[in-house]
Amino acid sequence: MKEKFSTKGGIVSWLGILFTAGFTPVPFKIFTITSGFIHFNILFFIFICSIARGVRFFLVAYLVYKYGKNIGPFLEKKGGNWTIIITTIITLIGATIYFVFFN
Repeated sequence: MKEKFSTKGGIVSWLGILFTAGFTPVPFKIFTITSGFIHFNILFFIFICSIARGVRFFLVAYLVYKYGKNIGPFLEKKGGNWTIIITTIITLIGATIYFVFFN
């Protein structure tokens, strides 16, 4: 596995996996441990994790700012589902762009 993620395509793939894991409610610790196991570049790791987790928490902060306490129960019940839906849509758009323009 370490050799697969050492190539240029593997690094880009792992960055995408880390961003997806950082944005969705999946257990992020699994991906952090795996990044250490495959000796992933620590600077790339810190950068992509900061961006992914920052986007997630700033989105929650914006929703709370915009809608106040009314959004709290909604986020607790359906927030995980919505982050998965948003991530799926972004992934599909990214894959479409990749296959149309770069393949």
